[in-house]
Amino acid sequence: MNRKTLIIILLTVVTLAITPPPASASNWTQFHCDIGHVGYSTSSASNTGDIAWISNNIGAHRASSVTIADGRIFVYCDDYLVSLDEYTGEILWNVSINKTPDVCGSWVTPAYNNGYVFLSANETYCFNATNGSLVWMFEPPTGKGAVDGGCTISSGMVVTSDWDGCHYYCLDEETGEELWNFTVDGIAQSTPAVSVADDRVFFCSYVGICMDGGVAYCVNMTTGDEIWNFTTNNSFCGSVTIGDGVVYLPEYNFFNGAGALYALYSENGTVKWNKPVERTDSTPAIAYGNVYVCGGCIGSSDLMTYCFNATNGDLLWNTSASDELGNWKCSVTVADEKVFVGKPYYKWGVMDYVGTYALDAFTGNIIWSYPEGGSSPAIADGMVFTVGSGKVYAFGGERVMGDLNNDGEVTTTDAFFALQIAVRGEWKEKADMNRDGEVTSLDALIILQVVAGSNGTVPFFSA
Repeated sequence: MNRKTLIIILLTVVTLAITPPPASASNWTQFHCDIGHVGYSTSSASNTGDIAWISNNIGAHRASSVTIADGRIFVYCDDYLVSLDEYTGEILWNVSINKTPDVCGSWVTPAYNNGYVFLSANETYCFNATNGSLVWMFEPPTGKGAVDGGCTISSGMVVTSDWDGCHYYCLDEETGEELWNFTVDGIAQSTPAVSVADDRVFFCSYVGICMDGGVAYCVNMTTGDEIWNFTTNNSFCGSVTIGDGVVYLPEYNFFNGAGALYALYSENGTVKWNKPVERTDSTPAIAYGNVYVCGGCIGSSDLMTYCFNATNGDLLWNTSASDELGNWKCSVTVADEKVFVGKPYYKWGVMDYVGTYALDAFTGNIIWSYPEGGSSPAIADGMVFTVGSGKVYAFGGERVMGDLNNDGEVTTTDAFFALQIAVRGEWKEKADMNRDGEVTSLDALIILQVVAGSNGTVPFFSA
């Protein structure tokens, strides 16, 4: 390498070190990807359904979804929160918790932010993500726990719920101290969705199981003051997804008849469009100008997955009822022009998933399937993660060393991510370019050498 090239590389390293971080496809940090529950990742995703690894039976909750951050996976396992190595499935740590109240196989999903992992079960917990040590715990004054939801972390705040305690709570992220609470008309069941730009948080409620009536709320994130609400004759049991000036939310019908998918203007809560779908709590996903959702309850209605035009609500495709793909608990996810969804199973009062499916995002045609897993998939680092029968399943193939944002190429952006990993004192296999067991600025420099073409080949490793 000549002196001029070296100077350019070193200047690039300095520039990267002071540049704000770009968006990463390496993490899936909160329920349904992020604070807006978009359910879409810019990561590549498996084209073949090849298994990277299957964890031991760790008691992963059958209807839950995992969270992925900084080379770790966080899994709700009823009485435990478990951390796994992202690339091997090896258990890194586990910690005892008081599980969420058992309501129809209720689930919760962990959330990650800035080196900490949060979980809303019977209480809301904050743990050190590296070693699982408890930082703080919040017990709702009602003594009630979260059901079919979880917490969301944004702007130094944690928003959580207490189900039949009928409240949402906003807590200080560092201390767990209550900042405000909001009383809903009925059961507080959803994972809150946050729009930082508008300083708004969206969540849902419904009157009760096998009862009529639901309300969706838009609340000021800082003060907890209500901005608007929207009511329905059926039940809002699922979570909101935030789009461009529009929020999407599912409706469950406890009685005969379909549920619905609503598109509401986020400014004032008026209806842009609504379309019938099988009854559902499924959180919608937004990608490619479309909105994806699934629904149905075994024994009561068909099981189907849908794709609608996000602007006007036109139905673009749906799966066949005979395929039985998706249900009221499964939230579909989208990446790499594919939709990922599970095939449910119900027998003797137990619901599980017995199939993971990848569909073409534009036609709904099946690309591949695997006869295990399927619960609300999560996507990061070119891999698809899902839960079934107490285990975590990871799908993915060969990945490029140094491609830290999983866009299929090695660029200066990847060097930035390597520097960020080095500053945090963390380790990630794809960032450890010289294979010395740690990630330092030297690894960022090697990535820049690859970008400059001074190294003729890019190393690979297999999951």
